[in-house]
Amino acid sequence: MKLTSSTLTVAALAIVSLVALLWSPVERSDAISAVAGVEALAAPFIAGGVCLSRATPDQLDTLFDTEPGGVAGADYQRATELPNGNVLWTFQDAEVRRPDGTLTLVHNIGVMQTGTCFSVLMTGSAWDPQPWLFSENTQQFQTWYWPLDTIIGDDGHTYIFVAEMNESGESYLTKVAPTATRIAALDIENWNIVLQGAPPNSSPELYGWTAESDNEWT
Repeated sequence: MKLTSSTLTVAALAIVSLVALLWSPVERSDAISAVAGVEALAAPFIAGGVCLSRATPDQLDTLFDTEPGGVAGADYQRATELPNGNVLWTFQDAEVRRPDGTLTLVHNIGVMQTGTCFSVLMTGSAWDPQPWLFSENTQQFQTWYWPLDTIIGDDGHTYIFVAEMNESGESYLTKVAPTATRIAALDIENWNIVLQGAPPNSSPELYGWTAESDNEWT
């Protein structure tokens, strides 16, 4: 994937790499039940899409060349193969172009791959693109959410670990620190985010950067 090349991107990746070294295991049931009882959320805004001739590394590198959904570039891609054969891609900060040509930063987006076709997932609209995850809690450049790793739950949903970040400096990424670990649950059939919440031991000591599970622990 092509990434944005600004110093903002480099700083963001360095910060996440450092804070994500802190990790502690949680009971698998705790990680899954943490979001129980949260109301189902609205369906995502499918901002646009593109189909490639084949899903090979050289073709994937051209994914954002045509700016599908207005996305000109995005940080820190992660890909998770889903039980239905699709692949969920998550990205951190994305530069998104509005219909008038202006760019705005969206703190996270999703991309659903079905075969060689890719659909960009956000909330908001083309004129007002908003983050795919935790958009209602996001304050641009002040409080935002960066996707970490993803696991497949026993209930069939896909669970995305998310880092809640806070900026207390004068400008973006000058004095940023993690404040909590969050979890979002995705319905892989209709692509809705159905649950969002925090695990019982959510804290600034992030976990979920890399997630592995067995029958008891995540």
